[in-house]
Amino acid sequence: MKKPLRYRDLLKRLKKHGIRENKVRGKGSERMLKGYVHARLVTYPTKCHSEGDEKPVPLIEAIRRAFHLTEEDGVSDKEFYST
Repeated sequence: MKKPLRYRDLLKRLKKHGIRENKVRGKGSERMLKGYVHARLVTYPTKCHSEGDEKPVPLIEAIRRAFHLTEEDGVSDKEFYST
């Protein structure tokens, strides 16, 4: 069920879990994702040259781990990847 996602689709899925892109932070093609995990602010930088860039599965999995959105944390792959 895990699959690559376009950056805009990844943001849409993250937004359902309270994760946003910090427009103020990041340089050039680097974007900063931010969200609260157990009342602690977590940030995660990622490269993005355009909203249509396809992000590979390993990067998506790293983002999910950083924001505690994995199966172990109670967010199934089906739940995460559904629109």
